[in-house]
Amino acid sequence: MPDRYRLIYSQDFGASQAIRDFEITDDNAWKITDDKAGNSLELFGKSNYELHVRLSFNIALLKNVGLGDL
Repeated sequence: MPDRYRLIYSQDFGASQAIRDFEITDDNAWKITDDKAGNSLELFGKSNYELHVRLSFNIALLKNVGLGDL
């Protein structure tokens, strides 16, 4: 990581509750997967929600982390 950057958030998805860090469109479309590369948040289906504006079908936004310019 470049010197002028600092780490704000890190996640290894080692615990099932790690998914709670994200606001997701459909709980049934996302899961934590463990494979030989390690744990990850996996999208495995289309979210079942009604679009009010044209957006992506699947959304996972990080909650409770403030980002911005220094």
